[in-house]
Amino acid sequence: MEVELKEAGPLERKLSITVPEEQVESRFAIAYRELRREVDLPGFRKGKVPRKLLEKRFGDRVAAEVTPELAAKALADAVARHQLETVGAPQLDLGEARPGQPFYFTATVALRPHPSISGYHGVRVVRETPSLSDEELEGHLESMRLQSGVLETVEEDRPVADGDVVDVTLTFQDAEYGDLVRDHQLVRLPDDPTHPFVLDLVRGLRRGEMEAAEITIPSDYIVPDWSGRSCRAAVLVHEIKTLRPPPLDAAFAERVGHDSVESLREALRRQLLEVMAQRGRDREMRSLIEALIAGNAFEVPPPMVADRAQTLVESISAQLVDGMSQAMFVTLDDLDEEKREQVLEEAEFSVRREVILEAIGRQEGIRLEEGECEAGIERMASQTGQPVEALRSALAQGSSMAKFEAKLLEDKIIAWLIERAEIVAEA
Repeated sequence: MEVELKEAGPLERKLSITVPEEQVESRFAIAYRELRREVDLPGFRKGKVPRKLLEKRFGDRVAAEVTPELAAKALADAVARHQLETVGAPQLDLGEARPGQPFYFTATVALRPHPSISGYHGVRVVRETPSLSDEELEGHLESMRLQSGVLETVEEDRPVADGDVVDVTLTFQDAEYGDLVRDHQLVRLPDDPTHPFVLDLVRGLRRGEMEAAEITIPSDYIVPDWSGRSCRAAVLVHEIKTLRPPPLDAAFAERVGHDSVESLREALRRQLLEVMAQRGRDREMRSLIEALIAGNAFEVPPPMVADRAQTLVESISAQLVDGMSQAMFVTLDDLDEEKREQVLEEAEFSVRREVILEAIGRQEGIRLEEGECEAGIERMASQTGQPVEALRSALAQGSSMAKFEAKLLEDKIIAWLIERAEIVAEA
């Protein structure tokens, strides 16, 4: 296999690759042998159809299957030969492979950056002191009560009011798309994350009443064909429900695992303060990384950012697409412009953070010592309530252990940086 390597940019390389005809022919021979076993053609026993006839009938299909396979293997071999640390998807100019002929194609790949980082000793970091007022604590207790509440149907004939959960049928009418009917949707007042645009129609209606008006559906609506569309909407109220929370008493405290209301209060206070402290530590870390990013200019390849953005979209798709009731595959292009820019900005921060921490770890010789990975597994098992062996077995699947170890190393490097930071108390 012939490979010509050229620099296409500071973090880009262009590979011109020629796969020799014997390798091309070998892959096509395998493809036609597999096809011969599958096809039935009149006048031939199964498995006995001549290759010439298969080429005539299925040549384009076979070439379309073989071409990307040949390219993928050849590119992987070329990348390994030249010891390139690539990131993201390559840009390919393939053409089409043909039996008995050399196959030529080009691939432009992005390279992982390995900058030298400076200025990471004595970074100024503001440390927050978490505090929780009695009013805030009581607010969280109220939220616990509401989460344990039961929806009860309102029997009296009264209009919908804030605090209600309303069972409705929504009908959207559009001259181009016809009608979209969504039966028995639950709409919460005063705020509903999925259908905020119909709240004004629902409010004040009684059971069995209908209201209609011209509306504009938000651009992130869960039915993509209707997102951003102006149309006529009709709301029919089936039932009005209200949430009845349990009283804050000893029975409620016992139901959530505490001996008394006071014990519940103290446990919740400790839990909330720890959450606030962790969020403070997260903000410390982010401000530290932001300072290092500001003080160390280096390029990051766009394909690396695009890959990270898609990973972020997949991991938080339920939050990005409001009201999504079940998991679905969402791409960056499915988001509106504002959310897309937010994800790309966070993806670039994540990539720069990773590159900076990796560089500092390399420069300072920070690595996981013997026993640290096992200690991390035991700590995670304790935090999640899983048996250690079950967690260790789960991490052994695929690349999970490598990702777990990378996270442990990142945490170790961050702790090393925080120890050497200039910690300033919050004003």
